[in-house]
Amino acid sequence: FYTALYHALMQPDLISDADGRYYGMDGAVHRLARGQRAQYSNFSGWDQYRAQIQLLALLKPRIAGDFAQSLYNFAQQNNGVWDRWVHISGATHVMTGDPSAATLATFYAMGVRNFDYEGAFDSLVRQATVPNADGLSDAGCPGQCVGQRPNLAQYLTSHYAAQDVCHCWGGAAETLEDAVADSALARWAKLLGRDQEAAVLAERGAYWRNVFNPAATADAGYIQARRLD
Repeated sequence: FYTALYHALMQPDLISDADGRYYGMDGAVHRLARGQRAQYSNFSGWDQYRAQIQLLALLKPRIAGDFAQSLYNFAQQNNGVWDRWVHISGATHVMTGDPSAATLATFYAMGVRNFDYEGAFDSLVRQATVPNADGLSDAGCPGQCVGQRPNLAQYLTSHYAAQDVCHCWGGAAETLEDAVADSALARWAKLLGRDQEAAVLAERGAYWRNVFNPAATADAGYIQARRLD
């Protein structure tokens, strides 16, 4: 048990100095946000949001809040983009989906409040609703696609990430991950009293159904990538 607990708490890692300064994602030196005690990094989002961040919120809620603020700080230094796998002060773009949305929504749902949750929520919703030029790039693909929401304009039209035009790791996986992110944002919006956004995001949280194949066989799984046509 104690070995597993030790391993579970190896991240996030402290990167700010004793005076509160740290290198940001833009390469400049920054200071901690108001009320923030430390800047943390090394966010393996796709791996962590499923279980590790819940444990962090339960055992170390103050650190969870500082971690949430840290990710928001990095996003603000990265043209608003929340990277999927933050390493020290850099963006690696590794994996798929939008894990920061589920991570911060989980922190808020579990009572963590020591971060700019309104600002962070607005930032995440903007990235989920306003297409970014990076979303049309194949740079780094398939495993390190740049941007946050690949080909968002097409996703909002087709209601799934089409395998042939998604500019992502894989269309089915991206659809599932984005549906999780949108569902998490919807629940967060509800807790914030933002019912209109909650309704829109909750509907998007059901987009996973559009890559569900009810006629699955031994050669075609229940969740299956689709082309745009």
